[in-house]
Amino acid sequence: MPIRSFAAVLAVLVVFAAAPADAHAQASAAQAPGAQVTGAVGFDWGTTRAAIVAQRGAASMEQPDAEGVAAMVYDDRVLGREMVAMFFVHPQMGLMRGGYMAPVENAADCGIVLRLLDNVVSRRYPRLEAQERTVGDVGSDACAAALASRGGYMKVWTDPANHARIMLMILPGADGPMLTYSTAEADAWERRKNDARF
Repeated sequence: MPIRSFAAVLAVLVVFAAAPADAHAQASAAQAPGAQVTGAVGFDWGTTRAAIVAQRGAASMEQPDAEGVAAMVYDDRVLGREMVAMFFVHPQMGLMRGGYMAPVENAADCGIVLRLLDNVVSRRYPRLEAQERTVGDVGSDACAAALASRGGYMKVWTDPANHARIMLMILPGADGPMLTYSTAEADAWERRKNDARF
């Protein structure tokens, strides 16, 4: 999935799963006491672009974004599946968003990946509460609806200590489920970026 598409989907998520913009929204996710969600894709919040490149090598695709954010894409293998790992790294704040997109072949494959990713997150973060949402005409199969561009599904876990969010989703027209880890700073950055467009 091209970075522009991934970024566009995440911009929609700011509206679809928006966290309230309060005084806590600007609190640093990196070192909040009691935080459970402290990073993404094996890196702590605040990790620099240089540190990611030093460990993973050059990104297979990299694109500059608003405020100097580097949107980086790597091919990866996670849970026995080919996936795309994505990082959004701010020049001052470091890593503020990351995640995976899992291309699927059909609705059945999508359902397997969605359940697999849900189980991983639920087991790793058992104390975080989750909210589930649908959009459009999902019916009994969110994957079939999303792949046919009729509807979508999202499950969001929020860390109350630092307001970081984990979002598992299959959105209308997507190529497969996405799992993203996002800081409150990333959500604020996304809102600033979108406000500048209008």
